[in-house]
Amino acid sequence: MAEFSLVEHLRWLASALPDKERAGAIRALVESVRKPVNTTDPLGVPAKSMDPPDGGSPPVQARATVPEEPFQTVPGVIHVEAETFTNSFAEAAYPAEQKGCVFVYDCFTGGKQLNFQKNMKLTWVDYAIEVPETGSYAMEIMVATANRDQILDVNSGPEKLATIQIPGTIGLWQQMPPVDIKLNQGTQTLRISAPLQRGVAIRWFELKLKK
Repeated sequence: MAEFSLVEHLRWLASALPDKERAGAIRALVESVRKPVNTTDPLGVPAKSMDPPDGGSPPVQARATVPEEPFQTVPGVIHVEAETFTNSFAEAAYPAEQKGCVFVYDCFTGGKQLNFQKNMKLTWVDYAIEVPETGSYAMEIMVATANRDQILDVNSGPEKLATIQIPGTIGLWQQMPPVDIKLNQGTQTLRISAPLQRGVAIRWFELKLKK
């Protein structure tokens, strides 16, 4: 677990460094301290990620080290784990230096986390959710980032439902203040997207029906 914590902190440090050579040196250090990993979780489920547009290899996912505590079902609340996206896309700002890809890693606090890389022109993930009734929902999201003043947009098709302001969490998990979105009953596809930004991780989000 100590090794996993070190890797997580080094990843955040690399994402926060503006100098590309220094960030690359930190990533090389991460690889030197990591033990051999496999591409499945303890239950044998393959790691989930988006294949890069150029056909490169998907990222390798570390073995889970901390079990996730189950979430209790609450009436009127839709809980969505970040790694359960149905589709994803990422376009690199510097395609000669990195591949567009959405990463899923094991989370030091348990479970999984979705990572939007820094220096992407646009990154998005889609979620298929079942809305029990039409109405206004408060959306709360658990995120972590090493940088300040970032945003996530929430869309349903072409319609923008909300913009989530992320002031910065110094690399720690933090629940953002709720934003209100209107949803129709039935199966809906929500898209969480990040315009050009500097690295954001998502743990989960919840939709709470407002009476």
